[in-house]
Amino acid sequence: MDQIKTERLLLRKLKVSDASLIQLLNSNKEVMQFIGPTEDSLEKAQAYVDLRVAQYEDRPGFGIFVAELADTDSEISEQEKKSIGWFCLKNLDDSDLIEIGYRLLPEYWNRGFATEGAQALVDHGFGQLGLQEIVGVTLPTNLASQAVLQKVGLSYVGLDRYYGHELSFFRRRTKVNEEA
Repeated sequence: MDQIKTERLLLRKLKVSDASLIQLLNSNKEVMQFIGPTEDSLEKAQAYVDLRVAQYEDRPGFGIFVAELADTDSEISEQEKKSIGWFCLKNLDDSDLIEIGYRLLPEYWNRGFATEGAQALVDHGFGQLGLQEIVGVTLPTNLASQAVLQKVGLSYVGLDRYYGHELSFFRRRTKVNEEA
């Protein structure tokens, strides 16, 4: 699985050449306000990308997927047809849980892209990967991301500690697991 298409997005595997996108996201104060400190280093972004690209072989179907605007969206100008961020399905912190996550450039917020991309990866996780559960975490103050998680079917469970912080924890299980 190299890519997932939605109505307006193409989600593709991260490539070594995507370090500048990662740097752009990680250095943006608005993007990082609920995630952690900003990081301007292209070298660190490249090291991050190199590590993540190498992990695709170990975990096919998991990892970071760059979000590009699809050519079919008539609302998007030619100048805007580019990478707008990323979505991921990966292990939550050091646990066996699989989390959905994303980062988008601020100019693409409030346009439904976060929900559209997250839904595509949730569908991929339960469908192609056969996952029984997908989780998500946010800072308790990140109401926008909590709304996205709920729109893609994750339910608020409570507060839990991951990544060294107390975070709002959301979960969605397959129908079979919900009954258990």
